[in-house]
Amino acid sequence: AAAPSVPLRVVKGYVRTKKRQAAAGASSGFQRCPITGQLIPAEQMSQHLRILLLDPKWKEQKDRFLEKAQAESAFAPLEDVEGYLAQFVAKRPDLFGSVDDHARLEAEAEVDPLRAEATVAGAREGGVGGAAHDAKRQRVDGTPSVASTSGAGAPSLLLLTVVCQEGEGLEAQEAQVEVDRSLTGAQLKQSLLDAGIGAETLKARDLQLSTSPSGPAMLDHLTLAEAGIRSSEGVMYLSVVSR
Repeated sequence: AAAPSVPLRVVKGYVRTKKRQAAAGASSGFQRCPITGQLIPAEQMSQHLRILLLDPKWKEQKDRFLEKAQAESAFAPLEDVEGYLAQFVAKRPDLFGSVDDHARLEAEAEVDPLRAEATVAGAREGGVGGAAHDAKRQRVDGTPSVASTSGAGAPSLLLLTVVCQEGEGLEAQEAQVEVDRSLTGAQLKQSLLDAGIGAETLKARDLQLSTSPSGPAMLDHLTLAEAGIRSSEGVMYLSVVSR
């Protein structure tokens, strides 16, 4: 018996899948590289393959090129922003200064706390303790004091050398302070304590001033001028009151 007839659908102009893809690539002008898988213009495919075959280390060279380009990029990598900023500052001394400038600024920053402490203490004492702090700063960092550089009408100042005699809470040392002759003994002792001379446990009443190592103690209400110091320089001896 004859086989039953099966209806067939005839496809006209059929093209196989691979041939269709090749034709599409040729029509678009690009071909896929069999080595890298990249789409390369058809007219550059031969040159592209020749370079790849001549240089088998093309990928290593490409990676090195990308790393170099990233290092020279104007954009900071997110993982090392601090390091990039340091390199940028070093490359632009016209904007941020040289290494010597940075060293000078760091040295000044170490001295600034002393200056700030002297300024605050001077304001707190209303000019009395400030004179001693200002003179101490002049002795430490060589900066002229404000009082000594003021113009006409400035108070009558003298450079006083205070010789500390070793005792309970007081070390043997010498300190130079620039003070007003109208300063009383009590005010001078308190100013010296505020300037860091003597232990923190000492009070002004625990100290005594004299014009000689074994001379009588200066009364607290007397000024330096009344105590006999009338020249531009003088010497006072500071000791702990014996109990």
